[in-house]
Amino acid sequence: MCNSNIHLLVVILSSFIYFIGHVVGIEVNIAAILPEDDRRLFSMKHAAPAIEYAIEHLKNNTDLLNGHTFKVRYGDTNCSPAKGMNEAYEFFIKKQVDVFLGPVCDFVLAPVARQTMFWNIPLLSVGAFAKQFNDDRLDEFRMLSRVGPVNFNSMSNAYLDMVKYFNWNKFKIIFEEAGQAEYMEGMCYLAASALHFESQSSKHNMTQDHFKLEGHFVIEDILRLEVGLNYGGSILPSTRQNLFPIEHAIIAIEYAIEYLQNNTDILYGHTINVRYGDTSCIEAKGMNEAINFYSVHNATVFFGPVCDFVVAVVARQAVYWNTPIVTVGALAQDFAASRMKEYNLLTRVGPVTFDSVARSFLAVSKFYNWVRFKILYEDKGQDEYMESVCFLAAKGLHLESRATMKPDNYKLEENYDIESILRSEIGKSYSGE
Repeated sequence: MCNSNIHLLVVILSSFIYFIGHVVGIEVNIAAILPEDDRRLFSMKHAAPAIEYAIEHLKNNTDLLNGHTFKVRYGDTNCSPAKGMNEAYEFFIKKQVDVFLGPVCDFVLAPVARQTMFWNIPLLSVGAFAKQFNDDRLDEFRMLSRVGPVNFNSMSNAYLDMVKYFNWNKFKIIFEEAGQAEYMEGMCYLAASALHFESQSSKHNMTQDHFKLEGHFVIEDILRLEVGLNYGGSILPSTRQNLFPIEHAIIAIEYAIEYLQNNTDILYGHTINVRYGDTSCIEAKGMNEAINFYSVHNATVFFGPVCDFVVAVVARQAVYWNTPIVTVGALAQDFAASRMKEYNLLTRVGPVTFDSVARSFLAVSKFYNWVRFKILYEDKGQDEYMESVCFLAAKGLHLESRATMKPDNYKLEENYDIESILRSEIGKSYSGE
């Protein structure tokens, strides 16, 4: 939980003290009903330090308590509506609650938040992602206050802003009804539902459709049948580890060639012959594949590599061969910085680089008037997807931010304890984790 949320919690707890300030020695009962399972969003283990920090801050750094105290009791909802409602009821019937912190899972939060109106007990939550909480906030959820920065409405608005920016006029939502259920029940369904309804009410002229993934689906078949030529498409998670594996690229390449052959006159009798080589995201292997294609097969253009360290060596060599490279990789800041010298035959077709990620973060920083931050990263983090992806992302953010902010960084070593790292490296000095 970032410091801005902790500070908000401090303000909220302070407000309780303000309203009872004329009474001496009141004990404010906080019932924190949260999932104990650490796979869940905002689990008890993650939320408890923030709650305790807020109370400690009030006690040691302010005069607001004035003899008042907080008593925090925890209950495990297990993200189950029945169990969450029972925990809330037990705290209420035993007169052990003046304010609820949580639930955080939407299907648990909804019935508890409705009941708190009859109990006249306020409820604070970083959950309430679903669109319904915003639509019915004055009717069913009057005692509920959200303290989280993002919900599915804001996610939908961000997506629709992007749709408007690129002048897209239709899209299709492909979702698993139980997708990401290990984090929150109905997460993908609620996100898809919010995007569906938000786009319907948008003034931007667009057509949207949706498709629910059933059972053991084959994503390649779904993309051909449900997306095909008719929609802008979507990039979905795969069980394959590397970014942009051959199995995914083949579909796009073959589809593009088929489209040119059947729907245009661009080829004018020319043919396109595609050969594939496996780089395994290894520099030496990728370079060897490129040499073979150039010397044996007289390659006219390279599609890939996509892993940055492999792209770099092949793209430098391609300059001497006068052979263009097209890639969705080249995410690192170095490719943009040296594009006119070392990589002048390289063309990126991907929508995102680490530079653009950094600029997005800096835009958020500017909006919230943040002046410094600290990057915590694993040198080998996410290496199963692309070698040094976390290091390259951290480097891009560091270099992009130096001109306007005061970045610092900390490399996480093996077998680190994240709670200790957050206390020692973040503490009260930075605005986030």
